[in-house]
Order: sequence, then structure tokens, then C-alpha cells
Amino acid sequence: GSGYNGDFTVDPVSGDYVAMTATEHGLYSYNSATDVWTALPAAANPALDGRSVIAAPLDNYGVIGVVACRGQNCAMWIYKHAQP
Repeated sequence: GSGYNGDFTVDPVSGDYVAMTATEHGLYSYNSATDVWTALPAAANPALDGRSVIAAPLDNYGVIGVVACRGQNCAMWIYKHAQP
């Protein structure tokens, strides 16, 4: 999605879902096998205030790619959730 209402993707290594809240851009993981949500450390959260955000798994690299834009000014972050 646009990230305006938050974002939701899957970690290509663990299969955990990773969600980003809309207003504070907090990161959470969800393990569907155990039905447990876990808040991720704030250090994993880049400064995304006022930006539109989209995230997607990059399967070949075992990471999640996050692109954030404010107007035409865009940046990309890589997030590694789980070790292979």
C-alpha cells in the first residue's frame, strides 16, 4: 500500500508478517504459527514522518525493501528480519 494507512508485508526468510503502523511507523512482526505479535526494537525504524511508504519482500536477498517518498524525494532502506 501507500504507507499512508500503514504497511504490511512478509519476511521472505521466516515467513513472519511485518506490519508498520501508519502514524508512528512502529514495526511489529506476526508469527502465524504461534499467533503472536511482537513489537520490534525502535532502532529498526527509520525516520519516515511525512513520507509515503511501501514495503515488499526481496526473496533473492532474504530481506524486505522499504521505499519512502516525500514528493519526488525518495529513499530506500533494507530491513533484515530473520537470519537464513
